[in-house]
Amino acid sequence: MFATAGANTHLNKAEAEVERFRELMTAGKLVEIYSESTDELRLATSEKEFTDLLSAVRRKLGQFKFAARTNWFINYNTAGSYILLLGFMTQYERGEAVESFPYRMDGENARLSG
Repeated sequence: MFATAGANTHLNKAEAEVERFRELMTAGKLVEIYSESTDELRLATSEKEFTDLLSAVRRKLGQFKFAARTNWFINYNTAGSYILLLGFMTQYERGEAVESFPYRMDGENARLSG
């Protein structure tokens, strides 16, 4: 029961971060999304590559309309943190997308990972 309660708490936190991601993306604050992500993501992708990709999504698909979570998965590790992966079917102004958001959970913090 405790594990389920903890998972639900972290799932809620990660979902709130996905909502924040969408708000920042809508506002064009792509650098802020990048700067708040994990070191793993920033080591794997330059700021320019990351912001260019998100800009292309906005340009091609238009504004975010709504999303439905389709799945989630927790990958625990021995270092005390873990990745919570959330999947969504998302509707944009000009099309649909299947999206995955990996968040590294460390204590109460959820940060976009890569």
